[in-house]
Amino acid sequence: MLIIAKLIYNGCISLFLALVAFALFTLFLGNELTSYANFLLTLLLGSTALGFVFTFTAAISARAHGNLVLMSLLSLPVVLPLLILLVTLSERCFATYTLVQNGLYFGAVLLLNIVVIMLSLVLFPYLWHD
Repeated sequence: MLIIAKLIYNGCISLFLALVAFALFTLFLGNELTSYANFLLTLLLGSTALGFVFTFTAAISARAHGNLVLMSLLSLPVVLPLLILLVTLSERCFATYTLVQNGLYFGAVLLLNIVVIMLSLVLFPYLWHD
């Protein structure tokens, strides 16, 4: 299950880079967050989701001899709704929303993560079979 290892690795790298960026932005620019728990959960789900999506589409485009345009076009239908959800969640972190009130948005991002993982598990063996 090579694709699972790649998904986990790239998800962890994306999460690490997002946490480092958040720490540096907070250190140098400060922040006005009202809910750190909401923002950190958004950061966790969003960065891993982006890592999963781009890992999956990179595996597909690598099979097509590394065409980067193909990777961009394949990831666009998944990344756009993901980014809309993440921007909405980030905006709600500056207001007085609780974790329960953001539960629907967190569930949608988590569902996108699960869909990408399931697609990877189903499609990856067929992609690399030939």
